[in-house]
Amino acid sequence: YFIKRVKTIDDANLKKAEIAQFFEDYDQAEDIYNTSDRKDLAIAMRLKLGQWDRVISLMKSSGVIQEDNMKVAYSNYADQFFMQKDYEKAEEFYKKAGNIEGLLNIWFITEEFDKAASYIDKLPEQNEMLLKMADKFETYGLCEEAVNCYIKYGDPKKAIDTCVLMNKWNLAVELAEKNNFFQIEGLVNKFSSILIEKNKKMDLVELYRKAHRHTDAAKILIKIAEDLKELNAGPLTLKKIYVVAALEMESFKSRLIDAQITNITQQSAVKNTTTLDTLITSDLSNLSDKTLNNPWKGAEAYHFYMLCQSQLYQSKTKEALKTALRLVLYEKELGAKEVYRLIALSAYLNQSYKECSKALSKLENLESLTKAQRKRYNELAIAIFTKHEPKNINVKTLKCPSKNCEATVSEYDIDCKVCGSNFSPCVVSGQSIFAREDFKCKRCKHKALKSEVLK
Repeated sequence: YFIKRVKTIDDANLKKAEIAQFFEDYDQAEDIYNTSDRKDLAIAMRLKLGQWDRVISLMKSSGVIQEDNMKVAYSNYADQFFMQKDYEKAEEFYKKAGNIEGLLNIWFITEEFDKAASYIDKLPEQNEMLLKMADKFETYGLCEEAVNCYIKYGDPKKAIDTCVLMNKWNLAVELAEKNNFFQIEGLVNKFSSILIEKNKKMDLVELYRKAHRHTDAAKILIKIAEDLKELNAGPLTLKKIYVVAALEMESFKSRLIDAQITNITQQSAVKNTTTLDTLITSDLSNLSDKTLNNPWKGAEAYHFYMLCQSQLYQSKTKEALKTALRLVLYEKELGAKEVYRLIALSAYLNQSYKECSKALSKLENLESLTKAQRKRYNELAIAIFTKHEPKNINVKTLKCPSKNCEATVSEYDIDCKVCGSNFSPCVVSGQSIFAREDFKCKRCKHKALKSEVLK
């Protein structure tokens, strides 16, 4: 077949070039084509061989650049560098070829996501490349970039679905409102059901938080804390969980207040807050839940519990007793046994034997004690009070800070027994605040004495 084809060629030089190709002497064949002023045949040969660097060189030297072939050559030449993992060279030739897909592959591999994102604006709307880019961004967990691609393509529903899958609920709600998509609550419920089934409680909390279902998030957090309590988790861990739960409730209250004071017309209120209303419906229904009435209580309990123990380790027995006596407000959270054990120890070390006697009496009468434990507490009480009279030593007293009350209170009191006034605690020292010389946190509303903060 080859011989027959060569015989049909009239030009002797071209025959020699064909024969050189047959014997794989491509450089000689190229020289013959160039001498015969047939660079087009030389280019065709190099194209056939996939020698893209030579194709590019020949096209440039010929002065007659075939744009389509040149792009193919640049793109294939870039592919070679890509396979060799020379991404810098590959990027250079993909740019010359205008091969956006090739460029995206490089930028995602090299994690130059900003370069990839910059191309979104350069593409026309509803360009199929936007979908490919969105898919890439999703793969690498870049939600906002993927959303931008879908929005420019004209598919807001897919953008919202992407937010849902990536737990970007703030963005999902924003997109739903902008695009009049009112099924966001249904999506939240659907995804929450999946997480509940898989027992992924922390993921569920994150879902509710980002969907602005603050009371649902708080309830789950409180349940997590209760479960961890059964497993004897550390008090710091429990405190942190209760703090997050309380902050969720604060966020909910803020949103309700903002919704009430926003000065908008009835018409625009209906238009702009429909999704917001659907998202807070379940929050409103949860307000009757007693666990959410005072969400800070759990955090306070473990805060003062740890503070008391820290003060005992530092031999600050007076401060420890003041903090311990406040723990009676948190029997439900900490357990009566733990509370009165700590009071008894703090009181004994501070030589406040009256408070120690009260605490031991409480411990002896706990129904949860075994006979052996009750006996040990009784023996301990006998051992202490055969040596010490059950009275407090060196207790400072002062007038009740309430305006219309003349009663006297001690430095250890957490309330006035006459007028019923409750004394706010200093979160730094644990002691009661009797004078208005304190700082108040704007977020959690807890107080601290200026003298303690400035120590």
